[in-house]
Amino acid sequence: LPRWSSVIDGPKIFYPDAVDRDYGDHAAPPSLTSEVSAEPEPNPILMALEFFRAMEGDLKSDLRRSRIRKRIWISVAALQAAFLVASFFKIW
Repeated sequence: LPRWSSVIDGPKIFYPDAVDRDYGDHAAPPSLTSEVSAEPEPNPILMALEFFRAMEGDLKSDLRRSRIRKRIWISVAALQAAFLVASFFKIW
């Protein structure tokens, strides 16, 4: 069975299509007289994607640290079990 942490995957992100510069007969180019704002409006979808990307990075680092802690605790338990078995046979 896979570890529970290996089945977690980040959200599937589908970026918007690139703007097609070949307008052809279907659409006219944007007007040159349109006003250009000094500051573009924040896109809530992109802000949410950045937030989820940051959360995914935090989750992966937390999982990495938990795997390290798991290995340390298992090795401590194995050493204690080996010491118990050795003391039972009075090897020391």
